[in-house]
Amino acid sequence: MEPLNVVTVLADLVPNTKTSFTMFEQFKGQFTDNTKVEVNIMDENWTFIYGFHGDSYPFKSCPYDANNGFNITVSADLKDFSKGYHVIVDIFLDYVNHLNLSNACAWAQDDH
Repeated sequence: MEPLNVVTVLADLVPNTKTSFTMFEQFKGQFTDNTKVEVNIMDENWTFIYGFHGDSYPFKSCPYDANNGFNITVSADLKDFSKGYHVIVDIFLDYVNHLNLSNACAWAQDDH
């Protein structure tokens, strides 16, 4: 699994606001129609709170070589959640056949 760079707008993850997550990196593999971006919010004990998927077809032409570098943005309305939450972002190159095997991942933790 490759490390993934993620930028959020708003920079602080504020509950009950619309937030965009932009992922950028490059790694070996192909983006296809089976590619999916997944963002999950977990509590301080790593218990699932909620999650959402980005577009499954993030590029105008597929297949797209992930080694060329990419920039994907997904947006979500963040719900009200407690302090100490974690945000986990995964990219699955083949979500249909390997839904438990992400190819790139990043996570952040609320330190309040």
